[in-house]
Amino acid sequence: MKDLGPGETEVLALALETQDAVVLLDDAVATLYQHHLVGKELVISFMTLAELLRWALSRSWGKPRMAKLEEHVRKFAVHPFDVGLCRI
Repeated sequence: MKDLGPGETEVLALALETQDAVVLLDDAVATLYQHHLVGKELVISFMTLAELLRWALSRSWGKPRMAKLEEHVRKFAVHPFDVGLCRI
């Protein structure tokens, strides 16, 4: 844990939107953001996971690209459905 100033809090997790998760599929782009992501738990919603899989399916991705996507999404914690989340 690093020293924080008065009123500062350390960010331990980042919730990503679908587009954020897509952008991070590109290794060159992900490298640019790596210093922001180190030490953080990356979280996507269950719906983001569904959207990513549907997006790949609708573009007729083959087995190698689907395998890369499945490997990619394993980096994220997936926040499950809950009624309170849907009310936000």
